Amino acid sequence: MFERYTEKARRVIFFARYEASALGIEYINPDCLLLGLVRESGEISTKWLELPATDLRRIIESQTMRVKHVATSVDLPLDTVAKRVLDHAADECERLAHKHIDTKHLFLGLLREPDTFAARRIKDCGMTVEEIRVAIAQDSSGRGLKETRRYHSMQRELKVKVLNESGDELAIEEFAPLQWTARPPAIGEAILVKEAGALEPYRIIDVVWNIEAENAVSQPAEVVLKVRKEQS
Repeated sequence: MFERYTEKARRVIFFARYEASALGIEYINPDCLLLGLVRESGEISTKWLELPATDLRRIIESQTMRVKHVATSVDLPLDTVAKRVLDHAADECERLAHKHIDTKHLFLGLLREPDTFAARRIKDCGMTVEEIRVAIAQDSSGRGLKETRRYHSMQRELKVKVLNESGDELAIEEFAPLQWTARPPAIGEAILVKEAGALEPYRIIDVVWNIEAENAVSQPAEVVLKVRKEQS
C-alpha cells in the first residue's frame, strides 16, 4: 500500500511503529503518526503546531494510557483512525495534483480527523485545514502559522470556477460574494450562484487550489469550488 509513498513518508510509518512501541500500545494511532512525522521533519511541530518537538512529545506521552511494553520488532497494525488518515493523505495528494504521497499529505490527513491532537492544536492556533492546504499548495516547503496568516491578510485576486456535483460549470453572479481576500473559501461555506437570472444558494463541498509558487503573491490564484445546491 506504500508504493506511492516517498522515502520520507515511508520513514514516517516506520517511526510511527517505533513510537507505538515506545508508548507501550499495541497499535499505531494518529498520535504515533504525528510523532513519526516530527521525527522525520521537526518543522511540522515548530512551524505548524507552534510547539517544540520535546513539548509535543511530553504532551502526547502524558495523554497516552500505556498497556504494556511492546517490543520494537513487533509489526504493529494501524488503528481505524490512522487508516483513515492514510486514506486522507492519498486524497490530499490527488487534490494537489502531486504524483507521490509525502509528509505534507500525511500531515493534512491528520488534520482532517478532528479528534486528533494535530487537528485540535491547529484549531487552537486559529487555523483551518483549508488555510494550511493553500499554504502548502503555494509553497511546497510550507509556511509557519504566522506567515500564513499574513499571507491571507493580503489583498489577492482569485479566479473562481464553480462546478456542481456532476462536474458541470455554473454561471457566477457578478456581485455574489466570491472574492475572498482576508481568508480562503472554506468547505461548508454558503455562496450564491446565478441560475436562469436568479440567485440560488449553494454550499461548498470541496475546494481545489492551483497556485504557482513563483510570483505567488502577485499572480491571481485559481480555485475550483465544487458545490451542492441548498434545499429551499
